[in-house]
Amino acid sequence: MIELMVALAIAGILVSYGLPAYSRFAQRQSLSTETNNLLSDLNFARNLAIDKGTNVSLVSNNGSDWEDGWIITQDLPTNPVTTQTVRIKQQVSGNITITENGGLDRVTYDSQGGASTLVNFTIQKTPNYPNFIALTVSPSGLASSNRKL
Repeated sequence: MIELMVALAIAGILVSYGLPAYSRFAQRQSLSTETNNLLSDLNFARNLAIDKGTNVSLVSNNGSDWEDGWIITQDLPTNPVTTQTVRIKQQVSGNITITENGGLDRVTYDSQGGASTLVNFTIQKTPNYPNFIALTVSPSGLASSNRKL
């Protein structure tokens, strides 16, 4: 009986150390998941622009606050003024904010895969989570992310 109580006490101590670490792990994972979703859609839009030979845009549903989701639209080759919705991303999960630092509400790729301008996103878990991920789209169209700890 004493051995069982000692084992339970040791298990309790290990759990008390493990729970905060698991909480931080879960926060980092949700941050990484939403970053990868945005990065994946940026790469999809770029590849579609090159493949179809037309402009493709990733457009925020709410100005420069991208956590409300985005849509991917493609200019129709027969009528460049008309766009076709290709993909829709709903609101991001959890308490994640995605902000474009220059206030842009869209990223447009041309038929060569180049982006309309330099774009800088900050993806952060709120409230009071100090870490964030910076995602950059260069004018060449390449997107990259960098975790800021």
